[in-house]
Amino acid sequence: MKVLLVNPHDTAQGTFSNAPLGIMYLASAIRDIAEVKISDGYVVGKAGIFKDIDDWNPDIVGITCYTPGRHKALEIAQYAKAKGCKTVLGGVHPSLMYLQMIEHYKFVDIFVKGEGERAIVNIV
Repeated sequence: MKVLLVNPHDTAQGTFSNAPLGIMYLASAIRDIAEVKISDGYVVGKAGIFKDIDDWNPDIVGITCYTPGRHKALEIAQYAKAKGCKTVLGGVHPSLMYLQMIEHYKFVDIFVKGEGERAIVNIV
């Protein structure tokens, strides 16, 4: 199973970026049960994320979703779903707004509420 974990580029944050520790923890949690790749939007941009989805053809695309960058995360999820990937959205926004997210974004297969390290193992 191939899992692509995505950190979308959030322009609301400007050019500041940190290492995507959250998805790095997730990658570590599943590295023994899946082939894992990280696509960091701060490094590769939206076009690079889409290219990673196209070129690598993952089974699952997991996307970090913070409120300021939720539209970018949802755009990536919609793109991945159209390419035949299972889509998973986790992070602060889905944790707090899960009912709204479930109702409005049918192209997302799974929303993770709370910590994702255990959830990703069960999902994979």
